[in-house]
Amino acid sequence: MNSPKKKYGDDWVAWFLVLLTAFFISLAGSIILASVNVWAASESKRTVTTQEIKESAENYLVSHLGWDPESMDIAVSYDGKDLILPEGELMLDFRMPNNSRRVGRIPLTVQVKVNDKFIKRLRMNATVAVIQDVIRTINSVQRKTI
Repeated sequence: MNSPKKKYGDDWVAWFLVLLTAFFISLAGSIILASVNVWAASESKRTVTTQEIKESAENYLVSHLGWDPESMDIAVSYDGKDLILPEGELMLDFRMPNNSRRVGRIPLTVQVKVNDKFIKRLRMNATVAVIQDVIRTINSVQRKTI
């Protein structure tokens, strides 16, 4: 059996060391990349459900509309999915159009921020119905007499 020294001379040792070094470098690189992926994936996340988003929108409308909360009937329609957000201080910044009508269909825009960093913008509709007592008189009554 021929030895590698006879066939290739003394160069085979150098080539073997080069190949062995390349193997260990690639092995170390793959270990480093795998640890970086695990580190990035281990960042804590939290889920904000659509129900929580709808409840926050209802609370915003109750506090910002000029009606009595017991007389309002609010239905928020949001067709989006649950949000997966990074851990931190969550802020939902609600916006309404600046029109004078505060009853009926009201479009809402929500900016989702975590630690004052913008993450996503959501759009939803709210339907607001207001119930008021009505007095019906038999005889005509002038204004501002009741």
